[in-house]
Formats: sequence, C-alpha cells, structure tokens
Amino acid sequence: MNNEQEHTDRTLEYYNNNASAFTADTQNVDFSDFQKNFLQYIPEGGRILDLGCGAGRDSKAFIDAGYKVDAVDGSAELCRIAESYIGQPVTCARFQDFEPEGMYNGIWACASLLHLSPEEIHAVLTKMAEHLYPSGCMYVSFKYGDFSGYMNGRFFQNMTEKSFGQIIQLIPNLYVAETKTTSDVRPGRESEMWLNQIIRLKMHKDSSRLICQAIEVTFEKHRFTLREAYEEENGDIRYTGKVISAIKDKDSNYEIYNATSEIYQTIVALCENISISFSFIYDGIARLHVEHPDWNPCNEPAANEKLTFYFIENVVYRTSVLWDLLAQLYNVYWGLNKKTTSIHAKIFFEECNEKVDLKEESNPIYSYFEEPDDSNSWTGHFKFVKSYRNQLAHRISPNINSFSKTFAMQIRQHPLPVACRVAEDYLKAIGFINEVLDKLDVVIREKLDIAPYDSKTP
Repeated sequence: MNNEQEHTDRTLEYYNNNASAFTADTQNVDFSDFQKNFLQYIPEGGRILDLGCGAGRDSKAFIDAGYKVDAVDGSAELCRIAESYIGQPVTCARFQDFEPEGMYNGIWACASLLHLSPEEIHAVLTKMAEHLYPSGCMYVSFKYGDFSGYMNGRFFQNMTEKSFGQIIQLIPNLYVAETKTTSDVRPGRESEMWLNQIIRLKMHKDSSRLICQAIEVTFEKHRFTLREAYEEENGDIRYTGKVISAIKDKDSNYEIYNATSEIYQTIVALCENISISFSFIYDGIARLHVEHPDWNPCNEPAANEKLTFYFIENVVYRTSVLWDLLAQLYNVYWGLNKKTTSIHAKIFFEECNEKVDLKEESNPIYSYFEEPDDSNSWTGHFKFVKSYRNQLAHRISPNINSFSKTFAMQIRQHPLPVACRVAEDYLKAIGFINEVLDKLDVVIREKLDIAPYDSKTP
C-alpha cells in the first residue's frame, strides 16, 4: 500500500466512524455566502457536481434553489446520511476513482480535496476540467497554510495561494478566477483560516473575451463624413447637417475621399449587424449549456443550437464581404484603379504580394490568408472560415453534384469553438481595416487640407 492510498483509507475510516459527529458539526452551518458566490457563475437550473458532499448540506441548498445536483462522497456512512437528507441517491466513490458522467455547469469541492496529496489534487482537477462546460466553474477550499500530515485522525494538505497556484499552473486549461481567504464559519473556530478559490476554464476566459470583443466592435459613423459648415443660433454653435460626401468633383483629391467614404459606410453597417449576430451567438451558447447539459454531436440538434449556428453563418458571410472591402480600401489607397466588381480579397492580396512596391504592406494580410488551418495551435482561422463557408454553400446548393464528399461524413461541432474561430477571423479583418483607414485618413486630410480626425468634433 502506497502512502497516498494509506492517507485515503485512514481518512475515510475516520469519517465512517465519526459520521454522526461530523454531521452535527457541519450540516446546519450557514454557508450561504459561499454558495451564492459560486452560483453567480452557474445558469439557473444548471447541473452541479458536489464532489465531497459530506452530510449533504450544500447539495440540499443547491437542490432547493432549483439546480440539478449529483452528489459524491468517499465515506459510505456520510453517503447514507446525505441520501436521507437530500432525498436522492449519492454516489460513494473515492475521488481518485470517480468518473463523472456528462458535463457540469459547476463543480463544488468544499473542504474535500484537502484530504489528497498535491499530486492527487492535480490529477482530480485535471479530470474534473474535462467535465466542465466552458462557461462553468469549480469551487475548491482548503485549510490555509503549509501543513501536510495527519490531524485529528485525518490527512490534511493545507494550501496557500502560492502552493495551489503551482498546481493550477500544471493544468494548461485551468486558471484561478477568484481567491478569497476567510475565517472558519463554525462557532468557536474563527481563528482557523481557509483558502477559497473559484477556478475556470481558460477556454471560457478566451472565448468570452473573443466574442465580447466582437460584440463591442464599433466605428465612428461620421469619420469620413466631412462637415461643411456650422451656424450660430442664439449664441450656440449648431451643425447645419451639410456634408461633402455627395461631391462628384473630378478632382482626384475628392475622388479618393468619396471612394473611401462609400466603402467606410458599408463597413459601418456590416459591423453593426455582425455585432448583433455575435450577441445572439453569446446568449445562444449560454442557453445551450443549460438546456442541453448532455450535448452530443450525434443527437438531433435542438432549436436553440440551430438558431445559434444561423447567426454564426450570418457572421461568416458578412465577414467574407469585409475581407473584400479591405481589398477595396487598399485599391483606393494604392491607387490601383481596379474595378470593385472584380476585386476578391484572396486573389487581390496574392497579386499585390508579388509586387515589390506593395509587398511590405500586403504581406501581413497575405501571410494570414496562407496560415495552415490548425485548431490545436490556434492558427489558420481564415482558412477554417473559408472552408466552413464553402461547406455551407455546398449544403444549400441545388446541384447535388456540388456536395462535398466529406461534408456529410463530418460530425457536427459544438457552436462554441466554431464561434471562437469565426470571431478570431472577424477581429483580424477589423484590425487590418483599421490600419488602412488610418492611412487613408492621413492621405485624405492632407489632400483636402483639413484638420486631423477627432471623434469628439461635433
């Protein structure tokens, strides 16, 4: 028997022999503040795993609040007490051996993992992370400090922010989202300190950041709308509403302005609609986690999933237009005078990349287009989106011969990773668009002899 197994056996023996006393000590303790803090991350009606439920205090609180709870504990006696208290079966299993079924919106491990060695804590958290929805979280708590050994018949592994952080650093897809040190809530034990941690998936951190960034993309509507005149009325300056965008002067200075202004207004309108689509995507994915916690790619997609993919497809097609508009902006900036109807971004930048005088500016865009599609290294989003768009086109084509040979054989993906890669491609396009807009802004203002752009100008 190794040391870790001995630690577990002795600790479980203690709980089996002292189950009644432990229940009396913990079952009625007010832990509502900690529960509420945890539940703010969990959607209503979400699925929670109580990993180390003890006498069932927290499981009952979650069930009473309308959540679906799976309770687990290693002590057979505590499982029996918890089953009676919460009115549903409790799984009796050692954490090291327990294999969760399905996915959870939240995993609650209150004062339970502290009976494991650091190596076992790492292994259990790694396994639990595989059963956590991207938007979910885990709560863990430990006695605060550096102690490791037996105390009152049980093995304890205390933790500090540093020691627990060292474990989390070894789990690539997890990060500590919230840390709080608190006093023991049991009467007479206020001097005992506890480390409370909220852990989340990095995928959620990154995906939320990406989709929220996409939602928040905005452009100043009047940036390329030159104000012609102001009038004074009752001592106040009032804008007349006149603009220069309708000028059809043959002067090339105004031609570059008019061309830029027209493309810019199209970009503004497109991005407003894309922002709305990403808002629906964000909400749709969040609802999908709650309504279908056992999501399976082989099952018939639910209505909400179909709606989410509808908005993803909406963004995909609109972003392809944005890439062509980027090419049109560079067509204006470089003075190439190509017909806009014949400009397609991929071909346009490939050709420009071969020209010595344009290569420096065109190469970053062309290189992005050529990145291999690799979800593991998180590169090649343009190629991913292009392939996805082509599959959509084949799917709706009236010509049966145009169907991709592999499309029908592909198992559908969850909308979250698709949405993230689409968002990456969209944000990349926006970045390149802003770069060329800044260049055009300087050129136009120099040619028209007007002051630099200031979004605060009325």
